[in-house]
Amino acid sequence: MPTLLALNLTLFQHLNAPAGLAGAGLWIAAFLAEALVAAGPLVLAAGWLRGRPGERQAVIGALAAAALGAVCAAALGALLPMPRPFMAGIGHTYLAHAADASFPSDHVTLLATLGFVLVRARSAGLRVSGAGLLAAAAATGWARVYLGVHFPLDIAGAFALAACCAAIAAGASTRPLLATLTARAEQLYRYVLARPIARGWLNP
Repeated sequence: MPTLLALNLTLFQHLNAPAGLAGAGLWIAAFLAEALVAAGPLVLAAGWLRGRPGERQAVIGALAAAALGAVCAAALGALLPMPRPFMAGIGHTYLAHAADASFPSDHVTLLATLGFVLVRARSAGLRVSGAGLLAAAAATGWARVYLGVHFPLDIAGAFALAACCAAIAAGASTRPLLATLTARAEQLYRYVLARPIARGWLNP
């Protein structure tokens, strides 16, 4: 464990931004650190709205895995309340953040979990989207270390947690449950769409 923590600190010192970061470099890193997480919901919404066979169940599976990842991340943060770099007075910080638990990264856990689930989907489009989300997770993780709000171990832990949650969602034992959840979600979706149609709100 001391060796792992020493490696974590050494990697952070190499990846963290230097003093005086400003301008386009700061803006790009901040964008990667905070805005890319929006790609997850957008990909899921697009997959659901396409409504192709199997895609909606993959979307529900990704949502279920992401929910499990969020719960596990919160539990790990409570059990292993590792401080963020700026809480320990280490490195340079360029992103405002609450002084809460650092391990694992919530942003990376969400993006990587969705990515790991979708790269296993039958739809080629979802597989491409999943690969894109994994790339977004890696970019987000790098940026959050670069800007001083996470250690590299937080990012690695997020990817490991995401892989576990995605594997659980892909398990044979979860498929009947996901099929049921998908059917219920489609019923709710059709009901929500039926109301404006019945009221004439969508008529030309």
